[in-house]
Amino acid sequence: MNRHIITIIGFILFLSGMYALSLSLVGAKFTPLLFLEKLGGTASFFIKIVMVLFGVLLIFLSRTTTETPQE
Repeated sequence: MNRHIITIIGFILFLSGMYALSLSLVGAKFTPLLFLEKLGGTASFFIKIVMVLFGVLLIFLSRTTTETPQE
């Protein structure tokens, strides 16, 4: 898969997770993730945290090269 696509997916996961977490702090709901609220408060909170962490992980791994330098 293209590195740029993985980076974009990571940013979308990170930003939507952070947006949903920040809205839940003030009592508002993020409509695209409203189905998570049916799981309960604790479960939806942990899923949002996992979204943020997985997004950061995807961004980091897509930007890291695995090639060894040529001498």
